[in-house]
Amino acid sequence: MTHFRIAAAALIASTGFAAADEPYNWTGVTGGVAYGSVTGESILSSLTTGAVQSRTGVSDETPTSAYVGVNYQHGSFVIGGEITFTDYSSTLDSNPANTFDNLTEVRARLGYAFDRIHVYGTVGHAELDLNYIGAQALGTGTVYGLGAEYAVHDNVIVGLEYTQTEVSADFGAPFNQRGTIELEAARLRVGLRF
Repeated sequence: MTHFRIAAAALIASTGFAAADEPYNWTGVTGGVAYGSVTGESILSSLTTGAVQSRTGVSDETPTSAYVGVNYQHGSFVIGGEITFTDYSSTLDSNPANTFDNLTEVRARLGYAFDRIHVYGTVGHAELDLNYIGAQALGTGTVYGLGAEYAVHDNVIVGLEYTQTEVSADFGAPFNQRGTIELEAARLRVGLRF
């Protein structure tokens, strides 16, 4: 009977079933898509005085995002970085010709892993293309947020993420105005880990 038990244990180990007890490792390259709700407002203010001249809620949208990133796990801590592009557009004010679009984010992430569950905070740089009465400018600013992920399979990850973004751009003469965009986003994410 003892020999049978030893042989059975060896067979289980050789087939990899013992690996089921090993904790999940979040190290690797990730990529995927995200879908969710984006809300916020646009603010036009004077470059001279800083006074707010108009404040308009941006149209609620459910844009699709694409992301690629890398994670490294040390103990239970996970550090990483990510680039996200969101195909999102709305108006700066009541004039439909004044728009912003193409949100790009470059973010750092720091999280903690509970085996296949990973919770994290994120912060980074954000950019938007702004168009105001025919003038174009690149709006820059910050993005930060929180998220949680679950590895449903060794290479398949689903998650939820909430972020806040604020970017601004200056329009000089003859406008002398600053356009500021404040956005809140809640997204469902589905990705692959390589």
